[in-house]
Amino acid sequence: MEAKTDSLQTYPIWYFLDAYKGYHQIQMARQYEDKTAFYTADVTYYYTKMSFGLKNAGATYQHMMDNLFQHQIGRIVDVYVDDLVIKSREEETMIGNIKETFDTL
Repeated sequence: MEAKTDSLQTYPIWYFLDAYKGYHQIQMARQYEDKTAFYTADVTYYYTKMSFGLKNAGATYQHMMDNLFQHQIGRIVDVYVDDLVIKSREEETMIGNIKETFDTL
């Protein structure tokens, strides 16, 4: 995390985003859905989207974010799990950086 925050030192303008519940946007592979099953008195439920509590959820999510933003990381965005920092050296370019990031999302 320290390396991520150190990379912001030369950027005077930052815009923070929290992709709260972003894990729930990742489709579970069908063959693993049964591994998330839980039972009630009447029915069996299972997750179809990735749940935060799964063992590899954090690594899977970070890998997805790194791939998604591969052309922006280091240039205009830094990503740490579900936190994104859009950065700019000039006010004039910040709106474009935000737009590019939202277009990627």
